[in-house]
Amino acid sequence: MANSTPFVVRSADDLIAGLDEIASQLAADPGADEDARQISQNAFSLLRAGGYTDMLAASEFGGLDLGPLDAMRVIERLSEIDVAAGWTTMILNSHLKDLHLLDRAAAEKLYAAGPPRIAGQGAPTGRAERVEGGYRVTGHWSYGSAFPFADFVATVAVVVENGKPVTLPSGAPDVLFFVTPKDNVVDEGNWDVLGLRASASNDYVMTDVFVPEEMTRPNLFGSGFQWGGRSALLTWIGWLMWDHTAVELGLGRRLLDELAAYARQASARRGRLADSPVFSSEFARAEAAFRSAHAWVYRVWEDVQVTVDADRPLSRAQLTDTRTALLHIHDVNERNASFVFRQAGGASLRPGTLQRLCRDAMAAGQHLLLATSSYIDCGRDYLGEAENQQWSFYNLV
Repeated sequence: MANSTPFVVRSADDLIAGLDEIASQLAADPGADEDARQISQNAFSLLRAGGYTDMLAASEFGGLDLGPLDAMRVIERLSEIDVAAGWTTMILNSHLKDLHLLDRAAAEKLYAAGPPRIAGQGAPTGRAERVEGGYRVTGHWSYGSAFPFADFVATVAVVVENGKPVTLPSGAPDVLFFVTPKDNVVDEGNWDVLGLRASASNDYVMTDVFVPEEMTRPNLFGSGFQWGGRSALLTWIGWLMWDHTAVELGLGRRLLDELAAYARQASARRGRLADSPVFSSEFARAEAAFRSAHAWVYRVWEDVQVTVDADRPLSRAQLTDTRTALLHIHDVNERNASFVFRQAGGASLRPGTLQRLCRDAMAAGQHLLLATSSYIDCGRDYLGEAENQQWSFYNLV
């Protein structure tokens, strides 16, 4: 069942200080976590007990409900300590925002025993047939990050009638968002991948599962948040941009720090890599690229936070900035990962921290939200060619 422990209201600074106290335990054995395809139960218990897994829980139900900027700072520090722990924590928090798509009464039921732990994903690879009182859902989904630690699954399906997709007046298919207990879902436990191997992003299956109507939201991409103050102002799209940006901040910093530590070590065969003028020059370029991307991310999200704090909705231009900053920091980290892998030689070829960070950086860049086509729409907006359009899950419409 969901966590029944009462909320402990803390600040982002308290949470960050707490991470420093448990850092060694969170990253006690990353290799074992990768072999298990998930973070350890001890690490999860520490994160849960410290309030990290529900720091975005709704204030309407007593949650801390950190703003996006403060929450980004926490995930950045956690991801610097351990990328998989940062990813898992980010996922459990971001799915709490999915509940704003439901009516408040439904969300209140899900919060009844404390903030629910939710996994899932947003590609409509299932089928939902309307029946009395709700829908019957069948489908197969991939990338259900943090699945072993969830009690509920939030996901999407195409609404069908007589075996055919139901279309909206716009001609687009009707996509249904819904939440169901994880007991209704089969976890395939098949996360065998190159990077982010400890994120437990398993495939999952549902077969003829009944979902009551109150736990659904039809016309997902034409709907907005149904309740909630700051969360509603940021929008579902804004929170999607937040979650995949936050982890990259910590991952990119740790990647370069580990290379710097390696470069300062002496080797009988090669001496010190740090003594090479060519390496020093290239390392400075890598630092400049990351620090610039990092600074722009924070400038974008500081502007977002000011807007939300003023009770104003985000503009299309602000959402374009969040998406471009997301794309850019992933690109920088991917390029730096290639640089780290090449410069560290055998140290990055063999199992260890450098290899794992390089793999994680490359894997994080494979998300659907990071498709090259997103850059096209960002460019169109910056060129002044996106008037009267708004961001959907994938693109401007």
